[in-house]
Amino acid sequence: MSINGWPVPAPTKGRNVVPAPPGHYRIHVHLRYLAPRRMGPADYDADVTAGQWTEVEYKPPLWTLGKGSLGPPPQRYNGMVPILLLLAASVIVGVSMLLIML
Repeated sequence: MSINGWPVPAPTKGRNVVPAPPGHYRIHVHLRYLAPRRMGPADYDADVTAGQWTEVEYKPPLWTLGKGSLGPPPQRYNGMVPILLLLAASVIVGVSMLLIML
């Protein structure tokens, strides 16, 4: 995770509280991975006001090459269409194999 280009340590699960003075911030989040090295990149511009919490939620993509979702909660998982297409293709191949064997 980085805020305005500066790296910020962040756990891979759970909440991360980053104290910040009021202002405008550019938040970037991605996950480390093997190939590609950065998985699920997402960016969000957040405005922090005095005395208020600004909550932002990140959801990784459902497939490696997709983009993540970052913004006010609740966020959705990106990549549902490729996963459903892969699942449908697997079912079609499986049913076809069964029909051929009969």
